Amino acid sequence: MTDKVTIIPSVRQAYYNTFANLPTAGLTAGDFGYATDRLTLYRWSGSAWQSISIYSSAGTYATIPAAADLPAGSVYFATDRLVVYQQQGGAWVAITIYSGSGTFAAIPAAANLPAGSLYKATDNGNLYQVQAGAWAAIVSSGVNYQSFTANGTWNKPGNTTLAYVEVIGGGGGGAGGGNANPASGGGGGGGGARAWRIIPISVLGATESVTVGGVANGGAGTSSNMTSGSPGTAGNYSSFGAWLRANGGYGGLGGYSGAVGGAGGHVGTTQPTKTAAISQAGGLGGIASATGYGAEFGGGAGGTSTTAAGVNGQSSVFGAGGGGSGGSATGGPAYTNGGAGGGVGDWGNGGGPAGGAGAGTAGTAGNACICGTGGAGGGGGTNIGGAGGAPGGGGGGGGAGIVAISGAGGQGARGEVRVWSF
Repeated sequence: MTDKVTIIPSVRQAYYNTFANLPTAGLTAGDFGYATDRLTLYRWSGSAWQSISIYSSAGTYATIPAAADLPAGSVYFATDRLVVYQQQGGAWVAITIYSGSGTFAAIPAAANLPAGSLYKATDNGNLYQVQAGAWAAIVSSGVNYQSFTANGTWNKPGNTTLAYVEVIGGGGGGAGGGNANPASGGGGGGGGARAWRIIPISVLGATESVTVGGVANGGAGTSSNMTSGSPGTAGNYSSFGAWLRANGGYGGLGGYSGAVGGAGGHVGTTQPTKTAAISQAGGLGGIASATGYGAEFGGGAGGTSTTAAGVNGQSSVFGAGGGGSGGSATGGPAYTNGGAGGGVGDWGNGGGPAGGAGAGTAGTAGNACICGTGGAGGGGGTNIGGAGGAPGGGGGGGGAGIVAISGAGGQGARGEVRVWSF
């Protein structure tokens, strides 16, 4: 039933119903009708209903009403597309464009959006525009940088030609100090290797699996007399797909009457031989009471322990530094300082945090250009070794004890994977 209202003093009638049910007989020019389904007000011309207001509503694009049923100029806001449409010539025409942002995987279907719509991909830095029903990159970030400190997936960015990839292995854990009279501190963990490669973007997959070497635990100390400390855990490798791999540093050996520091990590999937290129091999751990060796791209060796003062960890020119060894214990008891952590950007020993009589100082963290340094060895006694600096620093060895528990080794740092695309 159509509701009817008399408008006074103009003596006009107003009808309220769906558009299809508005009357078309018995009307006087100037009568009004409101179509409840179109949300539009009409005026009877004497022969037809003519709209005197426009439709305006919002909802998903799937629920948009038929444009032919609405007056020209009507507007509809599609909440799922964030676009405003207007009835023009009996059809809906987008009068605004979509603009959004998010990961490239979450980009909406271009076919559902008006030409000119924009989308900023937060993961690859590119700006895309709808052109001819498809997304086209219109602004490249120039250089796309993706770094990983845990396992993940690399996504190939658009508008790039080459990828420069660096992978850094995790540092080895420092060993626990020995317990005897005299006793040596634990050996330092070796630093993680650093490898790099330039790869054409065209040969890489749309995604590549990234593995990042996690932290390596230091070895435990011991309270049992005439007992060695526990060795440190070897560092874990890091890799970029099947394209590049850098191994972690080796764990230091437990202190007792002298202990070997962990060898530095090496580049590649197999342990280099003694004839391997010096740029590939990690620094070798020194024998007990002797200094280890530095490296170029391999990690620096951990400091070896002695029944004298702790030995410094070794540096690496491009890889991560090894951890210093723990201080020794003798006599009444008397304790010595732990060795310094190995540095970065150098062949020498030390260069990282200095060793001392107390707990070992943690290694210095690296940045997008360098690796982390090794942790310092703990001073003789119950002092623990310092953790390696991320990425790749070897942990310091724990201090030696006499009767009382000896110090535990420091944790080897995680690795890292870095990818620049340009």
